[in-house]
Amino acid sequence: MTIYYSLIEKRNTNELHIFEQTKIKKFYTISEKSICKSSSDNNGQKKFNRKNDDETRELCVEYGRQVCGRCISNLYGNFDDD
Repeated sequence: MTIYYSLIEKRNTNELHIFEQTKIKKFYTISEKSICKSSSDNNGQKKFNRKNDDETRELCVEYGRQVCGRCISNLYGNFDDD
């Protein structure tokens, strides 16, 4: 299973949230909640879709403060402490 990310605009606040997508065989599914767990609006306008974690970090920098800070924190906090 491969994990990708989408950046989706929350309709009532215009804030951007990061959602995980998983690829199993050739099908993609998107999580019901953002990685910060505060948005469940995964049907909003997608700013990007199916990006890996490095691509997601780079693209979120371009959107700046509009991206949810908790989502960014969770994206950077997904490293193992090995």
